[in-house]
Amino acid sequence: MQTHLQRGSFIPYKQLNELLTTLRTEGEGLFVSRLRLRSADKSKPLPPNAKLALMDDDRTIDIPVAADGRFDLPTFAAEEARRMELGTNLAKGSTQLQLNFDLTTPPDRLDMATVRRVVRVGQHLRSELLPWYLRWLIPQVDGVVICSDKPDWQLEWPENGQVLALPLPAEATTREPETAKDQASRPCTSLSGQEQWPDNARLQSPASHHTKLYIRLRQTRAS
Repeated sequence: MQTHLQRGSFIPYKQLNELLTTLRTEGEGLFVSRLRLRSADKSKPLPPNAKLALMDDDRTIDIPVAADGRFDLPTFAAEEARRMELGTNLAKGSTQLQLNFDLTTPPDRLDMATVRRVVRVGQHLRSELLPWYLRWLIPQVDGVVICSDKPDWQLEWPENGQVLALPLPAEATTREPETAKDQASRPCTSLSGQEQWPDNARLQSPASHHTKLYIRLRQTRAS
């Protein structure tokens, strides 16, 4: 899941702090945020001297930025964060902050119980815990997308003394989220959690196919 935040040299930290705090305290360890500073002009790299800092009237907290623009942000009590701004040393409008939300579950640990938990917790986070003014940052969660080098996935679970296996079909309309628009996507399938398969039905996919999991987003306008 990916969103781009407001561009500029300074960003009030209150809303971003609230979002990250809610994710870390109420997400049940299912989700992780990834932040990246990028050039607003996609044809240009991020300047090597790019710096970030959190600032208020009393202090400045330097935020280390990796060569590829990745960085982490701390969270604070709401009243403390209200006085803070996230600033950069680069010209206003020259950069953007990219915020991604990923799943913490590795492919070989994904089962239907986890898919259903991801949907339940994700929808609860957005609909009941986040205030309305933050919901545009997080689209509604509708399941898990599975992408691999080759479409070779199946669910397996024990039943009546034997192991049952169910192949999962590739979905022609589902693209790997990180694929550029002008490039072909790897094969993908998805699980919504509404399937009738048991909670202990576990994903099986060869490690050599480099399977990756993504959050499946609802394809409607966010409310």
